[in-house]
Amino acid sequence: MRKYSANYIFPVTGEPIKNGIIVVTDNGTIAEIIDPKGASLELPSMEYHSGILIPGLVNTHCHLELSHLKGVLTPHKGLAHFVGEVKQTRYATPVEVIAAAKSADRQMFLQGTAAVGDVCNGDATSAIKASSKIRYHSFFEVLGLATDGLPSKLKDLQATFENLRLASKATYAPHSVYSLSAAMWEVLQPYWQQQLTSIHYMESEEEFTLLNQRKGELAQLFSSWGLPFSQPNAAHFDIVNQFMRNAASVLFVHNTYATPADIDRLRAAFTKMFLAICPTSNLFIEKRLPDLDVLLRNADVVTLGTDSFASSNSLSVFQQMLTLSEHYPEIPFTTLLAWATLNGAKTLGFDDVLGSFAVGKQPGINLIQGFDFAAQTLKPTATLTRLL
Repeated sequence: MRKYSANYIFPVTGEPIKNGIIVVTDNGTIAEIIDPKGASLELPSMEYHSGILIPGLVNTHCHLELSHLKGVLTPHKGLAHFVGEVKQTRYATPVEVIAAAKSADRQMFLQGTAAVGDVCNGDATSAIKASSKIRYHSFFEVLGLATDGLPSKLKDLQATFENLRLASKATYAPHSVYSLSAAMWEVLQPYWQQQLTSIHYMESEEEFTLLNQRKGELAQLFSSWGLPFSQPNAAHFDIVNQFMRNAASVLFVHNTYATPADIDRLRAAFTKMFLAICPTSNLFIEKRLPDLDVLLRNADVVTLGTDSFASSNSLSVFQQMLTLSEHYPEIPFTTLLAWATLNGAKTLGFDDVLGSFAVGKQPGINLIQGFDFAAQTLKPTATLTRLL
């Protein structure tokens, strides 16, 4: 048995425990949580740290296979420019892709990540996820505006998906409301029936211009690629309401331009849904964060993601917490912590083992130093170290 203690333990599901002690077995399972009622106990084999202890973090939106694009793309140019650059630069040798993905997986673990919702267009990173210390749920992303050759495309998709399922939990996920033809939406509906799925949602103003007017920078980009305007001629909500209502749970990613009313409609339509916020990526691409009212009004379903190294210089969930804390100091630390841990674990279906400190769970243990105890908030210079 190992014992960890600090100034405070934040269980996530309860009040912080002053001088609390976490007792874990050799395989990382929590055997006991000791509340000394504020007293300082010294137990055999106990590690005491100055700071606070929190569970392992959950990254609900990442693209591991794009890790080789770190530092390659141009910031602050908008979604259309970003999508165009990704298409131009994403192709690399398998050796380069795998080496970068391995490094990213290792970094995420050391940065306190316990689980990842990984969006992938292929199975190149399957072996990495299968052997990782991190739990993965793979979202196999599908997209396509071409209306011909669907039977062959679907056959290829199924073969790749089966390879993904051998390595991790996996489900299908549409890329976005604007990147699937109406025909593909119709055919793909059964693929996420009663499953967890995700979709990039209201990430930029350009999406609205494309869907509503068939104009704008995204429309110009698709025209330059020779792609037809075959998306459903409808608004964001109408598309997901028509084609994704059969899913068991939906993770809506980014929501950068969503209003409180937009999210209210989603919550009324979908029995189980979550919102993934990727602060450093949102600032990199659009120089904008989701509306504060959206976040606070829907705090029970907000989760944190990093997106990829293509749009962020860090895959650290803790960095997302720091970024939100800097821009939105109104958000309580305990709320940020729930977004980074338990809400994410619930989203990916790992909350039976991760997301909070509770007897029987294996959430991992992270130490945060640089915490303002008086204000109960993160200092700008706060750091995180993985202990277990």
